[in-house]
Amino acid sequence: MELSTSELLSAPLIGVSQIFVVNDPLAGAIIVAGIASYSRGCAVHTVLGSTVGVGTAMALGADANEIAAGLWGFNPALTSLAVSVFFIQTPQSVALSAGKLNTQGLIIF
Repeated sequence: MELSTSELLSAPLIGVSQIFVVNDPLAGAIIVAGIASYSRGCAVHTVLGSTVGVGTAMALGADANEIAAGLWGFNPALTSLAVSVFFIQTPQSVALSAGKLNTQGLIIF
């Protein structure tokens, strides 16, 4: 099964919503808005983490239903959020976040 454009665009937000076991892009957007009320940088890290997870899943040829359901986005979103909270924002911490996310995708696959 191939992902439609709308599924591909909503997968990162669904991944964020899966943190709370919800399968809805609107819930993901609300969660991101809540995180952004604390820190816009943390919100960006969270969405980018989920997006990297979706991209890694696609590159590895994961099942499209799993990608669309956000199952490949929630763990990278949490990891990226944690890196943004516990590390000083530097190019090295961003690289750590991206590298960690890709490693998680390989381990899960």
